[in-house]
Amino acid sequence: MRIRRYLASAATVGMAALIATGCSAGGGIPSNAICKVGDDSVTKADYNKIIGQAQKNYKSQGQKFPKAGSQEYTQLKNQAVDYLIEQQLFAQQADKLGVKIKSKDVDKRLKQLKDSFFKGDKKAYQKELKKQGLSEKEVKDNIRQQLLSEKLFDKVTKGVKVSDKDAKKYYDDNSAQYKQPESRDVAHILVKDKKKADEIYAQVKGGDKKLFAELAKKNSQDPSSAQNGGALTVSKGQTVPEFDKIAFSAPTDKVQPPVKTQFGWHIIVARSEVKPAKQQKYDEVKTQIKQQLEQEQRSKRMQDWRQSLRKNAEDDVDCKKGYSWIQTATQKSTSSATTPSTTSTVTATTSTTKGDTSTTKK
Repeated sequence: MRIRRYLASAATVGMAALIATGCSAGGGIPSNAICKVGDDSVTKADYNKIIGQAQKNYKSQGQKFPKAGSQEYTQLKNQAVDYLIEQQLFAQQADKLGVKIKSKDVDKRLKQLKDSFFKGDKKAYQKELKKQGLSEKEVKDNIRQQLLSEKLFDKVTKGVKVSDKDAKKYYDDNSAQYKQPESRDVAHILVKDKKKADEIYAQVKGGDKKLFAELAKKNSQDPSSAQNGGALTVSKGQTVPEFDKIAFSAPTDKVQPPVKTQFGWHIIVARSEVKPAKQQKYDEVKTQIKQQLEQEQRSKRMQDWRQSLRKNAEDDVDCKKGYSWIQTATQKSTSSATTPSTTSTVTATTSTTKGDTSTTKK
C-alpha cells in the first residue's frame, strides 16, 4: 500500500552497485549496538526494527521472507546495516550544518499524508496502520528521517544556479527536443465493452457537447480526461495508432463511432482543427530548461557530497562480527537518502496513470 511504499523507499532505494568493506571484530562497540559510527552507535533495536518492517512488507505483498543464511537474506541484512550507518552519518552532518527537524514539521507532513491518501479519515488511516503492522511512532520516525534528508539536500545544494548562457547552449544543442508535432483538441469516452460503447454513441452522435461531457464524467474509464468531460489535447504519433488515426482525420465536432484499442472502446470527437507542428522558441522553454539543468546539477552535487561523506567515514565505522557496512564507492543512482522525496512525489508514484496510458503508446 502507499504508506508502506512511502516508508520502504527511505530504507531500500539506492542500494545498487554495492561492494562490502571490511569491519573489525567490534571492539569497543556497546553491547546493545551492532556498529559504531564515530561517537555514535547503530543499536540492535534499530536494526531489528528495519528487518521487522521488511518482514511486514514481504507479508503484505504475499511474499515469503528470505531464509536466514540465504543470499537474499544476507543482501537484505547488509542493506539494513548500510542504511542505518548512513542515517547516522547524515544526522552527524545535520548537527554540524545546523539542520533541525521540529515535531510540528513531522506533524504537518503526516497530515499531508493522511489527507492525500485517506482524505482525513482517521478510521481508514488506523485500519491501514493495523493492516501493515505499523505504529504511528514508526510512521513519524520515518517521516522525520525523510525530512532530514530533504533539508540536508537543500543545505548542500544551496546556491546552485544555471546561467542564461548555459540554458541557451543546452537549447541550441538539443533543439530537436523542442519541436512540437501536430496536435489537436479532442474529447473521448473510454469504456471496456462494445455494447456500452454503442449505447453511449447512440446518445451522443447528435453532437450535444453538454451531454457528451456529462456521459464522459459518468462513464469514462480514463480518469484524467473524464473529470474534464473527456477533453484532452493529443500530439500526432504519440497515441496508439487506432486512436491517433481517428483523432487526426475526423471532421471537427462530428462524433465518431466506437473504435477499439488495447485499452477498450473509445467514442472520439475532435474539438478543434489540427494545430500544425512548430518549433518552440527558446524564450518559451527557457524557464523549463533552467529548472531541469538546476535539478540535475543539484542531484550531482548531492551525490558527490554523499560519496565523499561515506569515503571519509570509512575509518570511523566499526561493526561487530556478522554485520557488514556496504560502501558505494561508484554509486551512480540517487537514493531517497540524498534526494527529497516529498509527499507529492509519493502521490505521483502511487497515483493512477490510466488517464495517460488509455491513449498513449506503451
